[in-house]
Amino acid sequence: MNEVTVLGLGSMGSTIAQLFVDHGRRVTIWNRSPEKAADLVKKGAVLTKTAEAAVRASTLVVMCVYDYKAADAILGAPGVAQAMTGRVFVQLTTGSPDDARKALAWSSQHGANYLDGAIQAAPSQMGQPDTPILLSGDQATYSTVELLLKDLAGNIVYLGNQIEAAATMDLATLSYVYGATVGFLHGARIA
Repeated sequence: MNEVTVLGLGSMGSTIAQLFVDHGRRVTIWNRSPEKAADLVKKGAVLTKTAEAAVRASTLVVMCVYDYKAADAILGAPGVAQAMTGRVFVQLTTGSPDDARKALAWSSQHGANYLDGAIQAAPSQMGQPDTPILLSGDQATYSTVELLLKDLAGNIVYLGNQIEAAATMDLATLSYVYGATVGFLHGARIA
């Protein structure tokens, strides 16, 4: 497997697509605003006019968009659900454990194998040996795409078959980080 589709070209999605291009993958991209794709197309990525065409282009589909509302709108576009049959769908959009369960149900209903992920880095930190990405879902599915996903991060942590594991751990670690930061700022203000 050397081909991958990336849906969503915000800061993180563009970085994901660029890393796949840099590793010599055949990359198909789609974004609601196609002008965001210009630099990636110059570097060899193929831009499609529809999300359906992008999904059909590759057996691995990676999505990273603003939120699950945006993700659901893309997945609900004409032909996308039917195109997912036989694909591996990796959702890297930040979401809740419930979002992960719903995405697994949707993917299963449409014949796709699903992995849920959480990126614990900024776009500028992607592609490094210590960049952490949490993933959960079917282990056999994870094994088929692990090598490609290592283009994005050297510290991929597979958390097991329980689909909500990545979202749960992401929520837990972010709660700690933000809680510690707020506590520090509050303490500094008191002092």
